[in-house]
Amino acid sequence: MIRPILCLFLKSCSQTHSIRRGFSFSKRHHRVKISYAIYPEGSKLELAQKSPVFVLHGMFGSKANWHSLAKRIASATHRNVVTLDARNHGDSEHHPTMDYLIMRDDLLGAMDMLKVEKPILLGHSMGGKTVMACALSVPERVERLVVVDTAPKDSPGTDTLRKYAEKMRNVAMPPASTVAPEARRMVGDQMKEFVPEEGVRQFLLTNLKQTADNSYTWRVNLDAIIDNFDSLHSFPAQMTKPCTDRKTIFIGGAKSQHVDSSAEPSIHRLFPGCPIQLIPDAGHWVHSEKPKQFVQMVEQFLLQTDEST
Repeated sequence: MIRPILCLFLKSCSQTHSIRRGFSFSKRHHRVKISYAIYPEGSKLELAQKSPVFVLHGMFGSKANWHSLAKRIASATHRNVVTLDARNHGDSEHHPTMDYLIMRDDLLGAMDMLKVEKPILLGHSMGGKTVMACALSVPERVERLVVVDTAPKDSPGTDTLRKYAEKMRNVAMPPASTVAPEARRMVGDQMKEFVPEEGVRQFLLTNLKQTADNSYTWRVNLDAIIDNFDSLHSFPAQMTKPCTDRKTIFIGGAKSQHVDSSAEPSIHRLFPGCPIQLIPDAGHWVHSEKPKQFVQMVEQFLLQTDEST
């Protein structure tokens, strides 16, 4: 089950040179630089006839993880796709504060900088909560919404994620002279104790980076994740007004606990009448485990809702 995730993540990280990349600044809370990439290569958003799809990754992830899928979505939907790194992730700037209202403002800042008034928003896990916060608080800035394997409530299994962050913070980094493959092996060996699953461990290892002075560090801001974990595990309590006029779909893995029957009341309370579609034999990383089915589901949703937008 996990191996397709690993293949996609490794392939993604090796190919990010081929697309347009840049930074935007969030405008409201705690201004930071947000890194983004635009697909297809060389695209100009201002010339596009259709609204682009903005993609937001989950915790410990990055826009690089979505490289292959972004290309597929762009090809299938004939739209530009913009992948974003959340603050404290990927190539975006670090800051000690992060919650879903702040990350919503980071997203709005990127939209403003790229001069996109109403994109289609697609978010997985942490990114899914960010796009929900945007649609619920500023629906006029959202065309349509695709929420991937999360719900507007406390997330299950978060003690494990907190443990990952705390243990990763204590990992001993290899000497600066260590070549990258060996450094990855050395860090991975230490992580086996608290991340026994090979695929999950390799995903977390995509955060290992070598700095300009050849030393090794984590790309993700573990201190910020740990310090703000309660906010990231939950959903903003002030989000109580339903989103009734933006076409929305929830896509989940049938084996995941994030969008199961217990999540349906919270989803339908804030997004009444929206469909919840589960992909068989997929878990939380449904888009990586079943990429073909996932892209087909996104494409079908956009085609079916094109006439009503």
